[in-house]
Amino acid sequence: MKIWRSSFLFVLTLALVFFISPLISVFWSLPAQAVCVTVLGREVCHQDLDPTRPIPGSADFAERAWGEAGSVAYQASARIMRERNGSGQGLDETQKQLLRLRFGGLVDQVSVIYGSRMMSEWCALGKCVNLGGVDSAAQTYCDRIYVSNSYRPNDTDQLVLLTHEIRHSQQCRERGGEGSFGFHYFREYKRAGQNYATNSMEVDAENTARDFTRNVICTQVGCTRSVQHYPNYNGWGIDLPATLPARSARGYFDDGRGVFYSNGSSYCGFASPGHLQFFRRVNSAPDLGRRDSNNGFGEFTGACVAPSGYFDDGAGVFYSAGNGTFCAFPNPEALASHRRSRPGFTDFGRVVGADRFMRYTGACQ
Repeated sequence: MKIWRSSFLFVLTLALVFFISPLISVFWSLPAQAVCVTVLGREVCHQDLDPTRPIPGSADFAERAWGEAGSVAYQASARIMRERNGSGQGLDETQKQLLRLRFGGLVDQVSVIYGSRMMSEWCALGKCVNLGGVDSAAQTYCDRIYVSNSYRPNDTDQLVLLTHEIRHSQQCRERGGEGSFGFHYFREYKRAGQNYATNSMEVDAENTARDFTRNVICTQVGCTRSVQHYPNYNGWGIDLPATLPARSARGYFDDGRGVFYSNGSSYCGFASPGHLQFFRRVNSAPDLGRRDSNNGFGEFTGACVAPSGYFDDGAGVFYSAGNGTFCAFPNPEALASHRRSRPGFTDFGRVVGADRFMRYTGACQ
């Protein structure tokens, strides 16, 4: 009896192996198969939907399904937007000079297509993200930024909008490209209860735009009611100037007393070689050679403001707020929490003598 039962179990096991396992393998291989969707009457196929490698940890089945749909939808939409709107232009000199303080060399690599025809939604596999709010004014597909309005030189509101969108460009690079960005974006949309405004990737981009406005625009240009302005811009408690001063030639020059940096409308100086080195890591600009600082460089504004980011002076890690101040972290947990709330911020490595060109404010908040 025992022999018969063992033989039966052996035969049953073989049956499961030969007949059931192919079905299991087909089921689990489905994400790697070509998936085709129809977008605006055109079939678009995506070959590699398996997010296992680029996605750390695990997600529940519903969130994963939304992510898979997003990988298809975002890439399909990017292709349609390229064909629909054509080529774009680089950021202008004024935009670059200010945005470089936050995004570094990325400002040289994005292109902006003004007057674009927008997608109203991203859809695939029965999952849709309605593109309302901010993204009806602009949409970003990695390094290509589409803006519905025409180009407005020296327009502050358009600069803040571009800040939000360039953060999405940065997110796309951090996640490895269009397919992975689409996966993450749709998954976070699902996790936010299918709410655009509370999608963590939108919250991150909006926080970046607000911090940039407060710590870069207001520091470099000034936020005051003495000029035409947007009162309490976006509810941020900032009186944002409506226009930016035009900027032209910029770069580093030596007037015989020291090295200075011109942003095209004013110039600033450096308190130490470390200060200059720190500033150059974000502000790449040509060397203008020996120049007279009284000839065409505008007003001297004092010490150049160090860009925002993290640095190490050998004794610990500090954070430059991008407004001439820096703070410290009392423990590794505080540093980790601070970094999580500011993804994508630059790590400047070793910087010595930061207190010579920035004011120390104590523990970081």
